[in-house]
Amino acid sequence: MEVFFSIGTRVSYPVEVKQKAVEMRLAGVPVKEIMQELNIKNKTLYMHLTSIRKLLKQKALP
Repeated sequence: MEVFFSIGTRVSYPVEVKQKAVEMRLAGVPVKEIMQELNIKNKTLYMHLTSIRKLLKQKALP
């Protein structure tokens, strides 16, 4: 019996798409709608949003 594992390919999104996703989320657009409109994965979107939150927190610190 042969077993094959599918290893997902990594997708790189342009900076413009990442910025648009963050802007949409800050404007209150639901995550599901952002994913559909920009054709990005859920996990990817949350990673972008998390990294932006961390960056904003670092900038807010004295």
